[in-house]
Amino acid sequence: MNNETLKSNNVNSSIADFYKKISLYSDNHQNNKGGVVFTSSIIARDMIKMLNPTLDENIFEPSVGSGVFVIALLEFIIEKYTPTDMELKYYIEHNVYFADIDRDSVDFTKKLVKDFISSAYNVNTLSLNGLVQDSLLNRKHFNLIICNPPYIRTKNIEKQYLQFLRGNFQSCEVGNIDMYYAFVELTNNLSNRSSLILPNSYLNNVSAKKLRKLIQANVSFIRDFKESKQFDTASPYTTILMLNKKDTDMFSYAKYESREDTRLSEIADLYAGISTNADKLFLIDKSTLGQGYYKKIYG
Repeated sequence: MNNETLKSNNVNSSIADFYKKISLYSDNHQNNKGGVVFTSSIIARDMIKMLNPTLDENIFEPSVGSGVFVIALLEFIIEKYTPTDMELKYYIEHNVYFADIDRDSVDFTKKLVKDFISSAYNVNTLSLNGLVQDSLLNRKHFNLIICNPPYIRTKNIEKQYLQFLRGNFQSCEVGNIDMYYAFVELTNNLSNRSSLILPNSYLNNVSAKKLRKLIQANVSFIRDFKESKQFDTASPYTTILMLNKKDTDMFSYAKYESREDTRLSEIADLYAGISTNADKLFLIDKSTLGQGYYKKIYG
C-alpha cells in the first residue's frame, strides 16, 4: 500500500467526523428568515460528482454557508486524483474560492478546510481564498460555480437592496422576484459550468420568465425533487439545475422518486386537526394521484 493510498484511506475514515461538524454548525446557524438554508452532505456530494471538476479548473462557491460544498469538493478531488501534498496544496490555493456575507461562515469554512487537510496530508500552511463579501458584486469569471443561494422573496428584501437587484440583474427587473434569481443569472454569466440547488418556482413562475430566457441556451440538466423536500427546516420544493456553456446539445430532465412515505403536511396546508374513525381512508397511495390531486377509492 503506497503513501497516497494511505492518505486516501485516512480521509475516508475521518470524513464522517467533518460532515458531523458541518451538520452541527448548520443546526445552530440555520436562518430561514434571512434566506439561509444549509445543504446536506448527501446533496453536496451528489452535485460535486455531477459537476465532475478537474485539477485544472477553478471553482467558486458564492454563498459558502457551512462549507459543505468545499469539503465535498476536496473529498472528490482526493478520491479521484489522489494528489500529493504539494499538488493538493497548489489546487486549493489556486483553484478553490468561496465567499459569504456572513463572517462566521467564512471563518468556519477556513478552519474546517485546514483541519480536514491536516488530518491526512502533510500541509502545514495553507492560504485560502475565502472572502467575506456580497458575491452578487463579483465580476470574476470561473470555470465552475457551485451554489445553494439564499432564497428571499421580494417582500423580505430591503428596499435599497431590491433597487440594486433590479438595476443590475435582468432577471430581477420587474415582478415579485426572489434573490436567488440574481445568483442564477450571475452563475450563468460568470462560469462555463455550474450546479445550483434551487426552489422549483423558477420553472413556472411568471416572475421567472426573464430568468428562464436568460439561461435557456445553457441548461443541460434539471433534477426535479417534486414533492420530496430536501431541507428539514425550509418549505420550498427544490431542483438541482446544471448549466453548461460548452455542451448544450443535450438536455436531461430527471424526476426524483422518493422511496419514503409522503406526509399529509407535505401535500396540503393543514389548519385544523383531522379526527376520523376510519383511518384506512387516509392511507394514500402515490399511485392514486390523478389530475393533480391525491385520491383514495375505498369500499
